[in-house]
Amino acid sequence: MLEEYDLGATQLFDINLYRNPTLPLKDNPYAIVNCLEAKECLVPDQSPVRAVRGTEYWRCSPPNLPNLTVRESASEGVDLWYDPLVRKQIFFSDRLARRLIEEGFTGINLFLLKTI
Repeated sequence: MLEEYDLGATQLFDINLYRNPTLPLKDNPYAIVNCLEAKECLVPDQSPVRAVRGTEYWRCSPPNLPNLTVRESASEGVDLWYDPLVRKQIFFSDRLARRLIEEGFTGINLFLLKTI
């Protein structure tokens, strides 16, 4: 399903899982996403982030992630990206996030963020 969206340079790698050493799982739904697209979308002065000492990066603790503020313009272009200022978070376009929810995607928490 992800391949239906604009992922830019981001790579998807299927994971081959086995029930035992000789019996692979059928219809294996697992993959690794190597997110290679970057967009500056975070608005630090309107988000609950703190500077990482000695670097130019920002950090947000997990309970505060739903309170991040991002630029609305970031939703244009690729549908999956990271922000170079908060490199440990992955952002999804609204259209991709809604599709993931509709499809019952699990394994990651999705939050609707405030945009300006």
